[in-house]
Amino acid sequence: RGFYPVLAMEAATGKRADEYLLVINYVNQAGEVVRRDTTRKRFSWNETNLSLKAGLPLNLTSGAYFRLLQPEVRMDYTHYEHNSTTPENFNRGSLQTVAYRLYYHQLMRQAYRDILPDWGIVTDFTFRHGPWGDNDPGELMAAQMRGYVPGFMKNHGISLYSGLQQRKNGSKYGFSDAIRYPRGYHAMNNKQMVSLSADYRMPLLYPDWNMGRWIYFRRVKALLFGDYAWLSGDVLNNSREVVGSFRKNFYSMGVDLTADVNFLRIYAPANWGVRSVYVPELNKFTFEMLFSIDFTSF
Repeated sequence: RGFYPVLAMEAATGKRADEYLLVINYVNQAGEVVRRDTTRKRFSWNETNLSLKAGLPLNLTSGAYFRLLQPEVRMDYTHYEHNSTTPENFNRGSLQTVAYRLYYHQLMRQAYRDILPDWGIVTDFTFRHGPWGDNDPGELMAAQMRGYVPGFMKNHGISLYSGLQQRKNGSKYGFSDAIRYPRGYHAMNNKQMVSLSADYRMPLLYPDWNMGRWIYFRRVKALLFGDYAWLSGDVLNNSREVVGSFRKNFYSMGVDLTADVNFLRIYAPANWGVRSVYVPELNKFTFEMLFSIDFTSF
């Protein structure tokens, strides 16, 4: 990291494993199926991964704002090799992808008790494709923007997010989503996607309470959110042939209740809590456990 550009390389090789469902039919003397069993069959394959990344992190910080402009290029190579347990239709050969990214943020310096910056903007543009290799992963282009404005009370914060994505899948592969999906939903294969969300974050109390050496509670906070996404894509049959198209809207809203804690007197802070999501389309609530830890705060 002493000179521009910043270079990074990662390599890994080894055996991986997974499972698939095997359907076994039992027939009588007339050839009619009289019973059907479904079992899980485990298989493995050999995989080699190589990643190269070059970035130009330009620190433009001045005055009350942190500013960073970072163009980046990343190349990934993956090679799949079968063994005696690998199904014949499983991935084979090499997959090579290239990703181009342009990232920028301008964030106001925060006071110690601020949950979010009072003012700020983050932009992120990405383009991914696979110009070489045995397999075609398609293309993905995405743009994201997040803005920060003050809340209604001291130390409160509002975060507004928007994302736009267009994807072209390959014959077997497709890139994963680059923009946010509405909370409470599972990802769905799509060709175009628009995502919007609004978060309101606020501190509730500062208990300054500990349970001996095991856990220390610094702050309890809440998040109110609303998410929306519009998707369009192709409908495929079992042979992966396009038989139609779809357009769909997703809505969700909910509350996060979390605490900033430290475990076992470790300096790295953790965020621990629960999320409640209401999905109007299904008229139901779902609950999720939340946990993260920040090892970059040392």
